[in-house]
Amino acid sequence: MRLGITYDTKEDYSNIDYSKYCDFASLTSISFLKKQFEQAGFETQLIGSCDKLKQLLSAGNLDIDYIYNTAEGISSRNREGIIPALLEAYNIPYIGSDAYALSLTLNKYHTKLLAKTLGVPTPNSEIIYLQDNEENIIKKIANLYFPLIVKPNYEGSSMGVYLVHTIDECINKIYQNQKDYTQEILCEEYIEGIECTVPVIGNAQKTKALGVVEYYRSNGKKMSLFESDDKHYTDIKCRKAEIPTTLEEQLMLYTKKLHQFLGCKDINRADYRITSDNKVYFLELNPLPALDPEGSFVCGAKIQGMDLPELLKLIVQQAVERYN
Repeated sequence: MRLGITYDTKEDYSNIDYSKYCDFASLTSISFLKKQFEQAGFETQLIGSCDKLKQLLSAGNLDIDYIYNTAEGISSRNREGIIPALLEAYNIPYIGSDAYALSLTLNKYHTKLLAKTLGVPTPNSEIIYLQDNEENIIKKIANLYFPLIVKPNYEGSSMGVYLVHTIDECINKIYQNQKDYTQEILCEEYIEGIECTVPVIGNAQKTKALGVVEYYRSNGKKMSLFESDDKHYTDIKCRKAEIPTTLEEQLMLYTKKLHQFLGCKDINRADYRITSDNKVYFLELNPLPALDPEGSFVCGAKIQGMDLPELLKLIVQQAVERYN
């Protein structure tokens, strides 16, 4: 089988501030992923960005069976869904969720509202729109308890994430994020505890959770906040979460329920905070997860007694089964 990998790096975009936008792949991580797919037995072609994919499609030079999409896009709430929509228009099979699921889950606030309807607990939050004046912002924030997390509503890689303790600090960071990202800003109550994630694969009733993964710092300390710099894993490690079995089962159940209800496909990841008294709070879904060597899917594969090539082969098989 011939697989093509779509991805974007910061070099694909000109005139952007790389200190604010970091939701891109590195050539090192993409080369790693290509090698893992090849070890799984697939002939693999690196395609690149949406523009490069369009050029291949226009010239009729795309000779692949399936696309594995990792491209994030930029400056749009639909940025993650553009390549899947394009592939659907050309009737090209691809691995992973469709444009609707990717665009919906990129909107953190809308995903939290849907999680609540499914009985999945999530921190109390308010959404701040660009047209909200300071009086409206203060009224909304009055419904929440400090400290708060302030972050853009549809960015990733912890971009623009701030922990604030006062209303003045909160308003300052809201305005800063609006200036940097020109979008709604999510304010939610900060949950003191550990950061966990649940990687899942599969579809519908065959959705399988790979376990619950806990992130921690190299010196053994627990993580109070997952910041943008942490996404490079220079000081971060992950392991099977040290939590009660009943809590582990509950987190996996929540994640499978969200994955199925939102119609996500093949591969997904849910992030949570867990308090010292084992209360669980859902943060967000990521159906376009990175497959870094230090990341949650490699850790989840180890929990299941697999290496990453074995896991990739299983993910592709489930996508093929879904299309058939």
